[in-house]
Amino acid sequence: MKNIWFHLFISVLIIPIGWVLRSIIVSILKKVFNDGVLINSFKINSLIWIFLLFLFVLIEIIKVWLSFSDVNQKFLAQLFFIFEKIDKLIVFVFIVSLFAFVSAVIIHIIKGSVDRVDAPLPNVEIFYNLIRIILILIGVITALWYMGVPMAPVLTTLGVGGLAVSLALQGILSNLFAGINILFSKIFEKGDYIKVDNQFEGFVEDITWFSTTLLMRDNNRVIIPNSKIVGSIITNYHKPTSPMTIVIPVGVSYSCDLEKVEQVTIEVAKEVQKSVQGADPDFEPFIRYKQFTDSSINFNVIMRVLDISEGAHFVLTHEFIKKLKKRYDEEGIEMPFQTICIKKDNCVK
Repeated sequence: MKNIWFHLFISVLIIPIGWVLRSIIVSILKKVFNDGVLINSFKINSLIWIFLLFLFVLIEIIKVWLSFSDVNQKFLAQLFFIFEKIDKLIVFVFIVSLFAFVSAVIIHIIKGSVDRVDAPLPNVEIFYNLIRIILILIGVITALWYMGVPMAPVLTTLGVGGLAVSLALQGILSNLFAGINILFSKIFEKGDYIKVDNQFEGFVEDITWFSTTLLMRDNNRVIIPNSKIVGSIITNYHKPTSPMTIVIPVGVSYSCDLEKVEQVTIEVAKEVQKSVQGADPDFEPFIRYKQFTDSSINFNVIMRVLDISEGAHFVLTHEFIKKLKKRYDEEGIEMPFQTICIKKDNCVK
């Protein structure tokens, strides 16, 4: 009897000794890792481990004591059967708890890698929770296998369930993977001015895992699913640089002196280029004749703005057309326009 009390005393000592060791390890973790989630995970799971160890040792002591006692053998067999199930339950809880802590360690490692990624990532908790669920699920399957549960039906059920969930969430998952592609490929970033399939044009206000928000020039917000963006033609006016060339088409009459037309047009373009706010004052405008048409000789005037997102290209085009028309009138340069002659016949019945 003295031995049993001694062993019980030793089993009880597991709790304070485990608590001291736990406190030492927690203090070390706080100094080494600046991650509250990892430390809290260890705090919770270490308490579980201490309790499970105490319970396991206590049961083993009781089993040894019962083996040398005068307890009825049938009753003893029932007790040992119960203890065996409790032992398996202890191992089950320990394995799941261990995998829960391992998930916290892996998430800590991933967080360190994500922090080094030069990308404005949105809330990544969804991925951390997904990793946590997957690892804990693996722990549950491992524990069930240890307890002797057949794995084939479990894996089949998980496979069918996973397939059903993936089909049900097909749209969400496609947007999610498209969002990952957008964020890591950096085809555009927050603040960029983009055009999507010649339908939507505006500033990128927000990029999430599932959608992208554009702020239009009319101050309306357009929320576009990421899967649609990935499958569209994207024009990014901020890349590779913000300055953008503006091409303005013009046509003059065949009777005009093209040398004079070029000289006058460039003079007007330079004046506008230096006077309009948002235009590139250091850029030298030029023209390029393009084609002969039925009534005019057409050419393009090439100018530049510093940033299209400011709307300077609208003002630049506006001012250039006004000043060019006025100057052409002064210089006698004709800009042909389409005329339609209507002939009315007097019909006598």
